[in-house]
Amino acid sequence: SLLPSIVGDIFPARHFATVYNLFSLAASSSSLLLSTLLATKVYAAHAHVTTPGAAAECHGSLCYRATHLAILGACAAGTAGALALGVRNRAIYRGKLLDRAAV
Repeated sequence: SLLPSIVGDIFPARHFATVYNLFSLAASSSSLLLSTLLATKVYAAHAHVTTPGAAAECHGSLCYRATHLAILGACAAGTAGALALGVRNRAIYRGKLLDRAAV
């Protein structure tokens, strides 16, 4: 995983443990929210009882389309954030590379 290296480059070393654990918490909570709670609610909203006494069923792409769109939106927002952070820190990384090349 690149997370420890990224956290070490961007944030001060004295806050490393706090920031690293917050990133870990964010990954696990987003997994819980998107894959467990959201998918369950979307499936339940689209499921229909076909015969009395049977469990509700959902067939086709409509069952999880909203879930896929929500996850797509979250991925797009993460990509945009990563690109913005890369552009913001471009000068810092160029300076580090130039310092290493001079040694």
